[in-house]
Amino acid sequence: DVIEPVEHFLSQAKVLLRDCGAKVNFLLVPLQEVTVQPDRYDVVWIQWCIGHLTDDDCVAFLQICAQSLKPGGLIVVKENNARRGFVLDKEDSSVTRSDAYLVQLFRKAGLTIATSSVEDDLPDGLFVVRAYALKP
Repeated sequence: DVIEPVEHFLSQAKVLLRDCGAKVNFLLVPLQEVTVQPDRYDVVWIQWCIGHLTDDDCVAFLQICAQSLKPGGLIVVKENNARRGFVLDKEDSSVTRSDAYLVQLFRKAGLTIATSSVEDDLPDGLFVVRAYALKP
């Protein structure tokens, strides 16, 4: 399933995944309205989108994702990291949270970090990009 709240991006995903050889469901839904799909996913991949959620909405979304995993499943979150605390982007109203801040949200959602890694091939001057593999 591809869940995307912005129609333009969902349309682009449909084009890019048209010939991927797998059945893909495309869902135009805000992350705050995603519902539990018990035992549906082996992996839930979340990339550069939870910065548009409040802390409470982020925790609730992660909990829904965890409840939708098959036994042994993982949630992967890939996000920019602020150096500390958070940085508010006034242009798009997103929040870039620090590693410590995100770890607190993961814990509130009942998740543990199986592993994490930093993307080390990015140009200087950008936020650190970190991927987290999370287990319920």
